[in-house]
Amino acid sequence: MQPLDDVINKELIPAILGTDTFSPVDRELFSLPLRFGGLGMPVLSGIAEEEYLMSKRLTAPLATIMVMQGNTIPDRSEVAEIKKTISADKETLLKQQAAFVQDTLPEATAKAMKQASAKGASSWLSVIPLAEHGFTLNKGEFRDALSIRYNKPLTDLPSHCPCGDRYDLNHALNCKRGGFVIMRHDNVRDFEANLLRKICNDVETEPRLQPLEGEGVNGLVGDDARPDIRAKSAWRNAQNAFFDVCVTNTDCASQRHLSDEQVLRIHENDKKRAYNDRIMNIEHGTFTPLVFTVNGGAGPEAERLHKHLADKISQKTGDQYAQVMAMIRCKLSFLIL
Repeated sequence: MQPLDDVINKELIPAILGTDTFSPVDRELFSLPLRFGGLGMPVLSGIAEEEYLMSKRLTAPLATIMVMQGNTIPDRSEVAEIKKTISADKETLLKQQAAFVQDTLPEATAKAMKQASAKGASSWLSVIPLAEHGFTLNKGEFRDALSIRYNKPLTDLPSHCPCGDRYDLNHALNCKRGGFVIMRHDNVRDFEANLLRKICNDVETEPRLQPLEGEGVNGLVGDDARPDIRAKSAWRNAQNAFFDVCVTNTDCASQRHLSDEQVLRIHENDKKRAYNDRIMNIEHGTFTPLVFTVNGGAGPEAERLHKHLADKISQKTGDQYAQVMAMIRCKLSFLIL
């Protein structure tokens, strides 16, 4: 297997990344499955012995019958139990490998690896590249996406932004000049609104809230306070549900010291403080903050909504719940990307 590993390391990976400057630790990271933040390109010579031993365990019942010159097939329950044990053992080994790789990576890359392990964050890598669904990237976009995934510098960037600051990956994800931040937000808002239209007849973007007439409420009180989406009967029949979208960069200077879970919770609470009291007491509706990271991770409230929508859509269309949920995560990961 070593000659094949050499070709992968010297030709395949540099062709994918657009550079041959990656460390042995990076190679170990790339060998992990997507759900652990890797690229699913194992070091074949490193796993060959373990795979061989597992293969022997799985085929042992059949091998025993062949040696005994039997004419039966192995007991299905016995084979299923062996498969279950092997899968559990492989998962344990992968978790140990992932923990080891995370401990040896630089701090910024280790955090990026953890972000890439979030549900939905790797959907753009595992989906079939269907152009009709917008699941295609050219080679430059694909390499940039990998750089964002692992918090690596982007190539061919200008030295300075039109706003005057030094231009790098973090600045590109945060700067409001050029409309990229607004475009990212609006893409997600429109996608969520279209999802809600699949199960609700009355959906509106940028809805106007009822004006206050002396009522005391906490949060936003101006007439220009508008959540992103209103949908009637989203959670409860005939009740208005309001939603507000936030896409945040967890690696910006003010959030770099926090975990993704903390960042998502902070932004959800900020949105609730801004809208919850007014919507519940004046509109008599519900409010749900939809918070996402630039890596494709979703906050608990957004994840809860997507599960609810996937369940309703699957009942309406007859599609499997898992397929609808996978489609939602794929679309979101490409929109944010």
